[in-house]
Amino acid sequence: DFEIYFNRLDPRGRKHGPDVRVSEAKEFSLHADLLWDGEHFVVVWDDQRDGEARVYGRLLTVDGTVASVETPLTDLGVGAESPRLALSRRSVGMVFKTGTADAQGVAFRTVSPDLASLGPIVQLAEDRAVEPAIASAGDRFFVAWHTRSGRGPGTAIDGAVLDEDGGLLVAPRRITSEAAFARSKTWIALGDRLLLLWAADR
Repeated sequence: DFEIYFNRLDPRGRKHGPDVRVSEAKEFSLHADLLWDGEHFVVVWDDQRDGEARVYGRLLTVDGTVASVETPLTDLGVGAESPRLALSRRSVGMVFKTGTADAQGVAFRTVSPDLASLGPIVQLAEDRAVEPAIASAGDRFFVAWHTRSGRGPGTAIDGAVLDEDGGLLVAPRRITSEAAFARSKTWIALGDRLLLLWAADR
């Protein structure tokens, strides 16, 4: 099966050492993401070791040494996949896909940097919402996603804003003008504004 591995590279792309195996699970481990919180690399992914999709996390040190056990970051029954991370002033924000192939959604939760404390799951969208993206600035998290319509993506990118406790500051709303097949979004925070990049067929 597939597993998650980690390594560090120098500016020329050469590995600093052997690959480090991060996940140890039956079934496929997929959709990894990571960030550096100033002390550890935080790595997340999803796998089905418990019989259904669930997000797990693990910490690694600056030199790539495993520093924690594999920690479940979502509950059973959620069907969580494709986690993405962002770092605020005092917490890690995690957005992920929920549900099944026929009933997809997007949810958010905060995670403490040591993976020991989990905030409530905030369901942001259902009705075939997919491919979440996340950015952060100060004490806020910005989440974007698109909704599938028929056989392909819908006509716009949607977004929401949350605080470091998972409180909803800006309710889900459309954030792009209509254009066919709006998808493949990513964004970064620039302090007083956000830069959003996405694909669409105009």
